[in-house]
Amino acid sequence: MKPNIQASSGSLFEQLWGWAFAIAILGICVVTYFLADTKDLPLTIIGAVLGVAMTVFATFFLFKGQSKQQSALLNEQREQEKEVEIFKQKLEAYKTFLDALCRYVEIKDENSKSILKFRTAALAMHCDDRQMIDTNHTVGDIIKMYQSPDTDDEKLLVSLFNISDYFRGALYTGTINTRSKEYIDSIKTLTETFEQGTDATDAQDENNDTIRQEESIEKDSESIDGWNDYLLTLKSRGWTTDVANDLISISKPNSMATIRIRKPRKGTFYIVEVLTKDNNSEMAKALKAQFKGARSGGSWWRELTSLPNYGIRSGQLVSSLDNNSKARTVIIKWLDKLTNYIE
Repeated sequence: MKPNIQASSGSLFEQLWGWAFAIAILGICVVTYFLADTKDLPLTIIGAVLGVAMTVFATFFLFKGQSKQQSALLNEQREQEKEVEIFKQKLEAYKTFLDALCRYVEIKDENSKSILKFRTAALAMHCDDRQMIDTNHTVGDIIKMYQSPDTDDEKLLVSLFNISDYFRGALYTGTINTRSKEYIDSIKTLTETFEQGTDATDAQDENNDTIRQEESIEKDSESIDGWNDYLLTLKSRGWTTDVANDLISISKPNSMATIRIRKPRKGTFYIVEVLTKDNNSEMAKALKAQFKGARSGGSWWRELTSLPNYGIRSGQLVSSLDNNSKARTVIIKWLDKLTNYIE
């Protein structure tokens, strides 16, 4: 309300000055008219006074106009500086959020989780409700992807680009986030490029460990139980089994985890994995330390790189175990190690 009162006062002040100017000019004109028949000196004095008055009033209104213009320019400059500072703050908030998200999916400890929570909440200062709703859902999808060994690279990249689109809409008003076909194709191309690159350090370490384990496969396969006999042994120990074409899953009612051997949707090898109860990340860490492999949250898994060497092909895991003693030996040895460890 104050700016309106000040504006009204300024307008009233200018009106009063305007009336005073008009009255003064009128008065001078009247005096000049009545003295028109007198000598030249009074007329000269009156003309001088009239000129001074007009100069004073004209100068006043000129300065008043310049002051208004300078004030408007200053306000515009302040608004521009304010917008630039807000833009910088938004960029910094988005950058720190993406860094926190990257750190969380990479480390997944309590510290990185807390940081991500705070960074996500901070975004609410720079995004509208729709942008925050979309961002929250997308972040949830990304976290779920990293809780499984079946991370879909293309879906992950699409989700990350979606977040970039939400932020772009907050930074540049009026931005249209409709994607062209070329834009979508470029994401697929980038996905294929990522899939071609691999980090061989851990894989090589696991491969060496697998070779050491396989040194005893030939000998152990001669005395290993048959597959059906082994399932009965698991049952006698309280484990429930569920088998399908490419899936072996065993669990106990009071067990801390479920053990599975399966073929991921994407990937070359079968994997053995442990899904801990209540997403126990500490247990997953212990499994990784004990048996190498990888973990995410409360899940641990490791590729069974030797199974293809023994003739196991996609879709033939369970059906091959009765006759394939070497593949059966690999699976039984892993199930024995993991069940004993969990028990």
